[in-house]
Formats: sequence, C-alpha cells, structure tokens
Amino acid sequence: MNPKKQTGMLVRDLALLGFLSVIFLAVLTSTISGAPFRGESMIMLLAVFLAAVLGFFTRGNISLMTAGATVIGYAAYKLYSFYAYGVPIALIHYAWLFLPLLGAGAVSAFNYGSRSVERENEMLRSQVENLVILDALTGQYNLRALYLELPKAMKQAERLNVPLTLMLIKIRYERELYAMLPHHHYQELLQRFSQYVVDSVRIMDRVYVIDDRGSMAVLLNCDAEKAEMVKDRIRASVLKPEAFSEVLDKNLRVETVIAYLQYDNAITNPQAFKQRVESELVYDV
Repeated sequence: MNPKKQTGMLVRDLALLGFLSVIFLAVLTSTISGAPFRGESMIMLLAVFLAAVLGFFTRGNISLMTAGATVIGYAAYKLYSFYAYGVPIALIHYAWLFLPLLGAGAVSAFNYGSRSVERENEMLRSQVENLVILDALTGQYNLRALYLELPKAMKQAERLNVPLTLMLIKIRYERELYAMLPHHHYQELLQRFSQYVVDSVRIMDRVYVIDDRGSMAVLLNCDAEKAEMVKDRIRASVLKPEAFSEVLDKNLRVETVIAYLQYDNAITNPQAFKQRVESELVYDV
C-alpha cells in the first residue's frame, strides 16, 4: 500500500478514536456535574454534537468557529455567574473549555484523513485507467493501444520500406441495433463481431476496438490490394446466416462499413492517418 494512503488512513482512524473519546468524556462530564448543573451540561453536550455535525457535513473551519464560540460563551456565563451570584466554578466545569474544541479538531482531522485517502484512490484509479490498453468487453486492444502502436508501425514501415495499411470497420445502423436488442444480446453481438474480425486477419496483424459501439481498427502488414481481400473476408464472415444466431432475429443482419488506406510518407502523424481513413468511410456504401 502507498505510504501516503497509509498515513491518511492512520490519521482518519486516530481522529475517529479521538472523537469517540471526546464524546465519552463529554457524557461523563455531564453526568458528574450533578443535578444543579445538569441543564448547562446538556447544553454543552449538544454544542459538542453540533460542532461535530457541522464538521462532518460542512467545512471544518465552521465547526471550529462554532466550538470556539461555544467555549467563549460558556466561559463568559460561568464568570458572570461567579461574580454576580457567587456560583462556584467546580474543577469539572473546566472540561467544557476544551471538549468542544477537541471534538471539532478530531472531526477536522478525520475529514483531512478521508480527503487524503480519496485523493490517493482517485490518483490510483487515474493511473490504472491510463495503463489499461485492453477493451473490457472483447479483450482486444483499445484505442489507447492503437495510438501507442501506430507511430512505431509507421516508423518501421518507412524505415524498412514495407507496406502498412490502416483499416477501420464500423457496424452500419449500430444505434438501431442498440435500441432494438436487449443489453446482453447487444454485448454478445459486439463480442462475436470482434471475434469475426480477428479470425479474418493474420496473426501478425493487430486488431483494436476503438469505441464502445463495436468500431474496430486493424493494422495490416500488407498493401491496399491485399487489404481489399481482408475486407471481403470480414464481410463474408459477418454476413453468414449463422453468424449472429440466437442474438439477432432472422429478419435482421449486421452490415459493415469498411475503409482502409495504405501508409505513405505524406502522412505526418497517427491522428492524421486515422482521420484520413475515417474520411474514406463515407464512400463505402
């Protein structure tokens, strides 16, 4: 576990223990004060709870300000009672000068520890998301992996003078299929579609799922002529009558929109490469 996260959890646990101790001492003080001072003890006990509630549900400085105002008000009341009416100040009464502040401080420390743990969890979650390069549904590489691999493949194609073709595949009328199918059938459709694309290319070619609507990209180690053959194989696999049996009604079928482009030196970056292929998708009718 990360040391910062451990520290945050330790601060939070100690603060919670401190707060519970303050509540216990406040109840004990209220009990020991005796019947003549029961009313003011109950008021101070409620003040401790109020400061705690404000600390948990609002900002910590409001809780501390409330606790401070309570302590000042109580001290002023006790001094007035002593000098005006001669009411003695027992030693136990001095506890109320510290308990509200200690309670508010414990709540503030608890909130600080909790925020520290939450920040650490958010940072770890962000790091995990940045490291994930696999699509959770299909198990294929995702768009992040494509943008990691594409620059390397482009440089290799240029350096070794070997062909490289980027192919994009989309499901035609995908939104309509999403609206008509139950969720589990739709997910199975995407899984089968992904597998048919994988089965239609060579092992050396890389397949990527680039969005949550079944769109895919393929890095083909071949020229545009052979890419046309890959395109035909993908369409043939998807259009088989049994391709989506038990997922689609017999009157429905999955159609594809496919475009590809062979890499050349005029393409300057991966984003431009992908965008040029996307612009070709509109011509596949």
